[in-house]
This record gives sequence, C-alpha cells and structure tokens, in this order.
Amino acid sequence: MVVSYVIPILILAFVIVITQLAGLIFAQGAWIGTAYEVLARPSIIAAIAVSLLGYGYYTTTGAEADD
Repeated sequence: MVVSYVIPILILAFVIVITQLAGLIFAQGAWIGTAYEVLARPSIIAAIAVSLLGYGYYTTTGAEADD
C-alpha cells in the first residue's frame, strides 16, 4: 500500500538527477539550478508525506517491519 506512494518520489528524484546531469553534459548551468529550484521542494514534501503515511500504517495495523 505505502509502496505505491514511493514511486512518485523516486520519479521526482530521477528527474532532478537526470536534468542536472544533462545540464552538466550540455554545459547549461541554468538547467542545474532550475531543476533544483522547481523539483526540490515537491520531492521533499512528498517524502515527508510518505514517511508519515508509512508510520501511520505500521503503527495502526500492527504490521512488523521486514528487518
């Protein structure tokens, strides 16, 4: 259940990295800065939301972590 919420966060992270990498390859410094400015905040907010959902899921269902 919670795993399905993680996929958009991973997509945001990959988009940030790929855009910054393209900026390095094509020597476009603006791409690097823009990728961070536009996508950093949504990815951090999404990561916080998923961690809270995961915490809520594991504490309310009595599920045990896979260690």
